[in-house]
Amino acid sequence: RLERQFRLLSAHPEICWSSGAYERLRLDQGERRHVGASMISDRVRAQGDGIFHALQAMAQGTSVWTGTLLVKKTALDAVGGFPENLRGGEDTDLWIRLALKYPDFAFVTNTIAQYLVAQGTSLTRENTATIEPWRYDQLCRLQAYCRDSSDDANHEFLISMLHQKIDGFTNGLLRQ
Repeated sequence: RLERQFRLLSAHPEICWSSGAYERLRLDQGERRHVGASMISDRVRAQGDGIFHALQAMAQGTSVWTGTLLVKKTALDAVGGFPENLRGGEDTDLWIRLALKYPDFAFVTNTIAQYLVAQGTSLTRENTATIEPWRYDQLCRLQAYCRDSSDDANHEFLISMLHQKIDGFTNGLLRQ
């Protein structure tokens, strides 16, 4: 994973961060079973490994996951790292802040990591009543990024992401 990301970042020294595709697995009777793959937009998948506009890729459905993140320390420090005061969505908040300050990122389209979804211990498996306030906080933060964005293209990408998050929030409330 690191070798592929380092190679891509070395070819583009102006790029400060990278992510990549991952496979989701679940333990089934002690065996790892494939349950899905990370979302990758058609545009990113068609181009293959390369440099992309981060907000556009995320707004079009490309997943960024902590297990595939590689960030230059100077860039991570410049955006304040993971926000310690948030109860949830701190990863997405970091991706957005990175994308706003460093619009382009490197993405490896072939699987470079595996995410083992643990039954019963994943936050996504917690009681919906516990999760929904976190999602609401995330919506409020994303709305603030939309409001504060002076770049028209970034604003549109942020609005698209906000709509996606509203859909997820609403569906969670309906399930509850």
